[in-house]
Order: sequence, then C-alpha cells, then structure tokens
Amino acid sequence: TRYFSHLGIAVLDIRPPRRAGEYVHLSGHTTDFVQPVGTMQINHHSIESAEPGDDLAMKVTCHVRVGDKMLLVLAEAMAS
Repeated sequence: TRYFSHLGIAVLDIRPPRRAGEYVHLSGHTTDFVQPVGTMQINHHSIESAEPGDDLAMKVTCHVRVGDKMLLVLAEAMAS
C-alpha cells in the first residue's frame, strides 16, 4: 500500500498469512524480485508472523510500488 524509499520499507496489506523466513516474490509493472521475509513490524512492534488483514511493514531489497503483488515462493521452487 505504501513504500518508503529512504528506509527501504514497504507497507503491505496481507491476505494469506506470512512468516519470517519464508521467501516471497514481489512483482508488478516494473518490479520483479524474490527475497526472504525478514524484518516485519505492525504498528512499530516487531513480529514473527502476520495474519490476513494486517498492514505489515517489511524491509525490502528493491523498490516496490503501490499495486505490486506479493506471492509466496514454495520451498520446492527455491530448490530448483
């Protein structure tokens, strides 16, 4: 929903649950990268997992834009 470029933080509207350590694929019109879910916060409190409906702040490695999508990358896909 938002991106803070000076911090490298994206605020995401979570639909399926997310947990630290999972890999996600962020994609959009000009966005396309995979990264592990690392630092996550809700209302400035560090968390290990987020539930549907949470507005999650997450450190990202590349620039993201409003409207980009976040998809879970299965472990089998990372192995190949």
